[in-house]
Amino acid sequence: MKNYRRFLKEVEELIEVTDAEMENIEDVLMDLNPRDLSFNEIFGDKTRIIAPFYSHDANLNRLKALLAKSGYTPDFSTGLATYYETTFPPKYEDGRPRKMILTLAQTKDPKLTKDARTQKKQVKIGKLLQKGSRLFDAAKKAQEEFEKVKPEDFGLEHSPRDLDEPSYRGVEKDDETKAQEYREASKKAEEKADIDFRKLTNVFFGAQPVMIDDTNNFAKLAEWWNKKSAFYRENPEAASGEVGEEKSSVYSVIYTRHPIDVMRMSDFDNIQSCHSPPSRSGGMGGSFYKCAVAEAHGHGIMAYVVKNEDLKNLKELNEVEDLTDQEFLDALGDEEEELFLDSERGTGDIEPVSRLRIRQFGSPEHKMEFGVPELAKQVYGGHGKSAQGSKEFYSTVKKWALENQKEQFDKLLKTAKEEDVLDLRKLERYGGSYMDYGVSSEDLLRSLLATDENEEWLRFAGEAKVDSTTEDNLELNASLMEDWQEEVNDLTETFNRRSNGIEASAEVEDNGDGEAFISLTAELILRIPESKFTVPVFSDPVPNTIVHLWDYLVNDMGLVDWLDDNVSYTVNNQTVIITIPIDFDPTSAEPYSYAPDELEENLGVLDGLDDQYDAIYEYAEDYFRRQGIFEGSALITLAQQLEGEDWYEWDHEIDDDYRPSDIAIETKQYVNFEDLKEKIPITFNRPAEVSAGVGIMFDGNEQIGTAYQRHDGEGNFKDWEIHFSEQYGFDDARMDGFGNLDAVKEFAQWSLTKAILRPKGTRIPKGWKASRDYFLEVRRLMAAGTAVDGEPSEGYFWPNPQVWVNGPDSDDEYLMMFRMELDDGDSDQTVRNAFDILEDNDDEDKLKEIFRTAFAKVAKIKGASVAETKQYFAKFKDVISS
Repeated sequence: MKNYRRFLKEVEELIEVTDAEMENIEDVLMDLNPRDLSFNEIFGDKTRIIAPFYSHDANLNRLKALLAKSGYTPDFSTGLATYYETTFPPKYEDGRPRKMILTLAQTKDPKLTKDARTQKKQVKIGKLLQKGSRLFDAAKKAQEEFEKVKPEDFGLEHSPRDLDEPSYRGVEKDDETKAQEYREASKKAEEKADIDFRKLTNVFFGAQPVMIDDTNNFAKLAEWWNKKSAFYRENPEAASGEVGEEKSSVYSVIYTRHPIDVMRMSDFDNIQSCHSPPSRSGGMGGSFYKCAVAEAHGHGIMAYVVKNEDLKNLKELNEVEDLTDQEFLDALGDEEEELFLDSERGTGDIEPVSRLRIRQFGSPEHKMEFGVPELAKQVYGGHGKSAQGSKEFYSTVKKWALENQKEQFDKLLKTAKEEDVLDLRKLERYGGSYMDYGVSSEDLLRSLLATDENEEWLRFAGEAKVDSTTEDNLELNASLMEDWQEEVNDLTETFNRRSNGIEASAEVEDNGDGEAFISLTAELILRIPESKFTVPVFSDPVPNTIVHLWDYLVNDMGLVDWLDDNVSYTVNNQTVIITIPIDFDPTSAEPYSYAPDELEENLGVLDGLDDQYDAIYEYAEDYFRRQGIFEGSALITLAQQLEGEDWYEWDHEIDDDYRPSDIAIETKQYVNFEDLKEKIPITFNRPAEVSAGVGIMFDGNEQIGTAYQRHDGEGNFKDWEIHFSEQYGFDDARMDGFGNLDAVKEFAQWSLTKAILRPKGTRIPKGWKASRDYFLEVRRLMAAGTAVDGEPSEGYFWPNPQVWVNGPDSDDEYLMMFRMELDDGDSDQTVRNAFDILEDNDDEDKLKEIFRTAFAKVAKIKGASVAETKQYFAKFKDVISS
């Protein structure tokens, strides 16, 4: 503090570092070789590296808001969204049940989530967004078609409203006809628009965050997710925090170990601290300037935030607009030009916005060095004035430090876990000795290394030693090519380990003139289980189909343009391995590099392409399905057959015409069973012994109840009373008022009909669920046309059939419904069986006959074409009780 007070009295009013102060690092600058500085593992031959500044990922926030408002809970580590779907009764008697996704608030109510009508489901986020995109386009198109319907297109000179006015006297019959045609067309188009819009809102009832205008923002989100999904799966914490992987278009970060840049860490108008040079007036200038000089002797790294616009203007000023920012920094280094403005010495051009210091630490135990960023609160400059700006800047530098020093930190953490402590006394800190008050080495390392995975066990002890002497622990290898190849191998191995589907290889070669260069090749590799193919993979048409995958991805879908038209495949360990070379021409990557750090940049471009892997894989599977060689092909084919052909007696529902995952097929037939009901074999049995009751017999050997005579007070016959056996579960167990046994027989037949078609207690929105015996017989008869001898085999794959009944109506007819439901989890054979049933029974008379024949069989009516069902009522009782 005495030195600081003495400085305040002697300070001169200069603005930047003076030439005299530059003499403090003259010995470093006289013969500056970047490899004589520290952190060569990161910088290579460079002194400055430019990297993105990461800020809020707007698309991530938009996606999270959309999913949350629509009832979806995303898991970014898996790329899946979870939701709950509840089924409600139809609005109309013969309508279909309605499905609704629960809001996130509703999912917290156990009564709703555990309700039998509620199902927990999962869907890929990318698939969900693509579905939203298609539904949005369909809804928009339907709305546009509705708006296109104009009265003048129907030859009307007046609006239909005018024609409806009583005072209008110019109405001609022809006008009335045209007006009616217009109304019908407009109504039809409006209904179509409403239906398509409801399809969208049924999936995204919170769609407002992306429905800002007529732009398909679902498509934009889907495109963004295809590129970013891999990153968020590998880094789910980035999705849960405030800062995502969004690159700022305003700022970049320059990481520099150039001695002048380091020494001037606090030598700018908006960046001053106790490390400012003595020539800085006021404030804390000069008190710990010696620490900045020590850092400048090869120990420190500075991270400076610069405006991208400033870099652009500077390149234009020097007429080198075609250079990348990194190339421009390299050129400045080659020409020994400064970057940051120093008006006192008449050099440099750019004024940085903020800065953050990266401290050099060393581990003698592991024979390595590593850089540790200071804390967010130690940010100086413009971002230091904003808590959020400081946090984003620190997060950006932290991400850069961890990614570029992964091996070093892995070693530290491994040792710490083995020893149950990270002993800081085994570490050394180089460069300037000053640390902000209240900040320790432990604070820096804890902020950098403590994550959700290790913060429970990671403990620290001691304090790092301070070694402020100038050291250079790195030596050059005797052979540059050997040195490069080792670094190249590390870079490609790291890339291949992290990539989804792109594999890269690189070799260091001699150009013949004694100069080294690095050649880079890469391939996209799709690994698909052989079991997913429904045709042997080396049999027609599989080889030709796979070869044309490139044409589908590049030309038909326009998904990518960086794949070479040279598809090959092989099979290894029951996996089909499809290989497509990368074409570098359409990309910013180069097949040749002239330094390992340049190779790293090219691998970075490939890493961006690799983000599209999931989308490519999914489109490839879609392509194989549509070609009929892949599991799930039958479902797509069925959807096409349902949409492309006319079906007389069947209706269908498809959740997504392009990429179907759920299909329902249903027929409804009004059937009269009156003639069959009268043939149900009901007889009477009066026991030999004296008895007041008459047994009501079904098929001659099954007593289902007893009929008793009732008399008035004078002993005169009044009527018959029926007591049905309780075990059979008829709707009316006791009835009276029957004048004779013929009436008793008729009621028994009617009760049996109801028991067969619609057992007691099974009413749901669709109607009554038919008895199990009747359901099994209808199901068998539906498939009889394609089964062997009219009997489906034991291994027959049924497409989830259901039978529902409503009625009888005023005409004594029952509405019979047979429904088949399929999804993308059903086998192709199951789907084909469903189509066979549909195709073989698309006839009203045949369907009615199936329902009637099944009834005749179960009701044991003579003349039925099937064998009797044993233990009829025992089975019935199980259904009723359930």
